Amino acid sequence: MGTLKDELSLADNHQIDEPRLKRAVFKEQVRIFIIRKRILHVAGPCSGAYFAFLMSEYIAMPIVLCWLSALALVDFTLVFFCTLYLNKDISHDNRQFWCQGHIFGLVISGFIWGLSIILFYTPQLQGQLYNIVMLVVVGSFSAVVLIPIRAAYFAFFTTTISPAFIFYIWLGDFAHVNLAVGIVVVGIVTSAFQASATEHFVESIEKKYRSIELAKALSLSLEKIKELASRDYLTGLYNRRFGMEGLNHELHRRERYQESLTLGIMDIDHFKQINDGHGHLVGDAVLIEFAHRITELLRDQDIFFRYGGEEFVVVFPHTKLDDAQLVAERMRHTICDVEFIVAHKSIAVTVSIGISEFENNDTVEHRISLADNALYKAKNSGRNRVEVYSP
Repeated sequence: MGTLKDELSLADNHQIDEPRLKRAVFKEQVRIFIIRKRILHVAGPCSGAYFAFLMSEYIAMPIVLCWLSALALVDFTLVFFCTLYLNKDISHDNRQFWCQGHIFGLVISGFIWGLSIILFYTPQLQGQLYNIVMLVVVGSFSAVVLIPIRAAYFAFFTTTISPAFIFYIWLGDFAHVNLAVGIVVVGIVTSAFQASATEHFVESIEKKYRSIELAKALSLSLEKIKELASRDYLTGLYNRRFGMEGLNHELHRRERYQESLTLGIMDIDHFKQINDGHGHLVGDAVLIEFAHRITELLRDQDIFFRYGGEEFVVVFPHTKLDDAQLVAERMRHTICDVEFIVAHKSIAVTVSIGISEFENNDTVEHRISLADNALYKAKNSGRNRVEVYSP
C-alpha cells in the first residue's frame, strides 16, 4: 500500500485537460457551423428563385432554370448532409474530415453563385446591377452565417466573387474594372469583420468550456481534499476521526436493524523496540506493510483505521463475536508467519488483538474500553494472541 504523500501531490496537480478542452471547443464550433450552414443552404434556393425571377427579364429562361436547378440540387444535397452530421455521433478523428467536406460543399455552392455573373451577363445596366447587388448580399449574409469557421466563409466568398472579378477584368473597360476593384474592397472589409467576429465567437465558446473544465477540476480537487482529510497520512487508512464516525454510523444501523456488530483493537507488539533498534523510517515502513496485510483480509464493508501510534481498530459489521475471532486469528497469522522485509532487513513482527461484540443500548466508548481491556489481557498473557472480552 502506498502512502498518501503521492496522493497529496496528485491533489495539487488537478489541472484543465487542454487537449480535451480543445476537442470540446472544436466540436461545439463545428456543430454551430453546421446548424448555420444548413440555414444558408435552405435560404440559397429561395434567394436563387427570387434572383432568377429578376433576371428572367434579361436572360433566356432555359439558362435561368438550369442555373437555379443546379443551385437547388447542390443546396438541398448539402442540407441533407448537414442534417446527417447533426444526427450522428461523429468521433473527433472524423470531425475534421466532415468539416472539410462541408467547406468543399460551400465552394461548389459559391461557384454556382459566382457563375451567375457570366451566365446572366446583359448589356443592360439594370440587369448588371441586379447581378452584382445579389452577389454582395449573398456574400455579406454568408459573413454573418459562417462566423463559426473562418475558412468556410473565406472559401464561399472567394468562390462567389472570383468569377465576377475575373470576368470584369477580362471585359477591361473602365466601369467594369472599377466594379472588380469594388468587389475586392467589399471582400477585404467583410473578411476583416468576419475574422474578428470568428475570433470573438471561438473565444466565447472556449470561455464556456474552460469554465466547465475548471468546475470539474475544482470538484475533483475538493473530492480529493475530502478524501485526504479522512485518511491517515502515513498508512493511507482512515484516520481516527473518520473511523470513529464510521463506527458510530454502524452502531446506529445495528440498533435500528438489530444486526451483529463486533470491533477489534490491535497493537503491534514491541513496536518501540523496532523504532529504537532500526530507526523511525523502518518503523514507518512496518506500519505501512502492516496496514497493507490487514487490509487484504478485510471485506469492503469492514472499517479499518489507525487509532493512534501503533494501535489500529477494525470494525466488523454483520459479524458475530465467534466469526470476528476467526478473522482476527487470520490477521494475527498474516502478521507473524511471514517476517517483514524493510530496507533489506528481516524483522519479526507480531500483533496482539482484543475483540468485543456490541450489545443492546451500547455505546462506542464503552465497547472500545472493553475491547481495550481484552487487548491488555492479550499483552499480559504473552502477546501475539487474540483475546475476546468476556464479562
